[in-house]
Amino acid sequence: MAHGGGGGGGGHGGGHTTYTTVYIPGGVPEVPVAKTGDTSAIHSVAIVTAIGQNMMLGRPGWLAKHKTIDISDWKLDDEVDATLRRYLAGRFTFVNVPYDAAALAAIPNGKNDTTVKNMQAYLGALHAQGVDAFIVVRPDAEGDAFSPGLSLDNNDSASARPTVEANYEIDVVDAKSLAIISHTLSRVTLRQGDGEHFAALLGSTDINISPDQTPSDAQRAEMKKAFSHLVSISLVETLRSLNLGIALPQPGARVMIPIPKDIEPFPKVTNVAVVSAVGDSLDLNHRAPFFVHSATNAPIADWNLDAAIESDVRAALDKRFVVKQVPVDRAKIAALNITIDQKGIATAVDGLTATGDVDAYIVVLKRTSPFGLDDVKGLGVAHQTSIGDEHTTVFAIYEIAVVDPHTLKPLMLLAGRTSPLQPIEVPVHVVANTTWPQTPPLSPDQAKTVEQALTDMMADSIPETLMRMGLTGMMPNGEAAPAPPQTAQKPVAQAPPSGIASKPVAGAK
Repeated sequence: MAHGGGGGGGGHGGGHTTYTTVYIPGGVPEVPVAKTGDTSAIHSVAIVTAIGQNMMLGRPGWLAKHKTIDISDWKLDDEVDATLRRYLAGRFTFVNVPYDAAALAAIPNGKNDTTVKNMQAYLGALHAQGVDAFIVVRPDAEGDAFSPGLSLDNNDSASARPTVEANYEIDVVDAKSLAIISHTLSRVTLRQGDGEHFAALLGSTDINISPDQTPSDAQRAEMKKAFSHLVSISLVETLRSLNLGIALPQPGARVMIPIPKDIEPFPKVTNVAVVSAVGDSLDLNHRAPFFVHSATNAPIADWNLDAAIESDVRAALDKRFVVKQVPVDRAKIAALNITIDQKGIATAVDGLTATGDVDAYIVVLKRTSPFGLDDVKGLGVAHQTSIGDEHTTVFAIYEIAVVDPHTLKPLMLLAGRTSPLQPIEVPVHVVANTTWPQTPPLSPDQAKTVEQALTDMMADSIPETLMRMGLTGMMPNGEAAPAPPQTAQKPVAQAPPSGIASKPVAGAK
């Protein structure tokens, strides 16, 4: 369940897995704090894991529909065991102890269950010679986590995305006294600088299955991929919370692999023209108490940001694309306001030239999006003050379109997104309040600060956005591949296929 602050904004079109911050009225639920003890005397451990035996369709609760499905054939517990051994290898030696995973999974461990003694009795019955401690991974539900273990909570709308949840605990248990030395609940952190969140992601619409349904073989395969990915990334942060003194990947770390040729978007596109039309002006937005508001624009064409952005695009594109120059009217393109929806797909990009010299245009467009109480567009600076508070933010609200060179209508649209190196997904950067010009224009020092912030943001964001569109030739291992591009005649698919869950908090939006 990855919630967080930060800007909104969405994107449609063929895309990669996107992790979208979700606003939660009344505050964001916090993952229970891990309880850590002294593990310095522990040298040998036995791993006992039982989260991959079954999963729940639906959710437990009064009048709630749910059913349990056997998934032991997925061998997820074997994956958990292998992952733990990989990360813990430098800290512990491992002793193989035979155990019954199904029996451990059957011990109730929900919100109203007190089963620590049952777990201890289970461990005490194991033949654990030469073991200092057990590393136990079992289903758990505490705090704001709803269902213990793995669960898939469907959405009532058939076209919506379900919530894939992995609520489990990791306990370090003394093998002799059976006392729990350390305990933590599963969690994820998807971006550097972000906080810990409950382990739940939004899954593909293909697996939006109700408890009344029986998953097909194809759906089971897709569900296995989704749970395997979630468990894999959550184990990193869950282990990190135990403070075991082990080396772990940074939050958001990904292994990139080539996109399989059979699912590569735009396989027939070779020659492309790259156009950026966001760098002509700076949107200056000021909001103060008592409805004080101002919105102006400052010309910044002399910063040559469009040239820098086009260079970023060319550098990030898959090497199979050949970039060619085609005459365009950049001013007309900069004046457009294309939405990321069916209307946007059906809107021709005024300023482009119909041509057979290229197979597609790749265009960086301005986008309008809410920012606080106001709408902002393209590149800009927002300055907001309240009683006793003031902050200034540089933003880059844009989208990338793949445009048909004959109809000049977008085939794919995606809002600009940052890489996991940034704490939030929307390209924004907080700067010193002195960066805001009390009276335009910006001073030379202010302009230098804003220009550098925008240059850095676009250098981070452009490759990430293109990657999610399947245009870099690479994709993160374990995540969903890019969806096929949409045509101008078809509605845009709800992309990307997985992302941050807006559950389990009631009232999440």
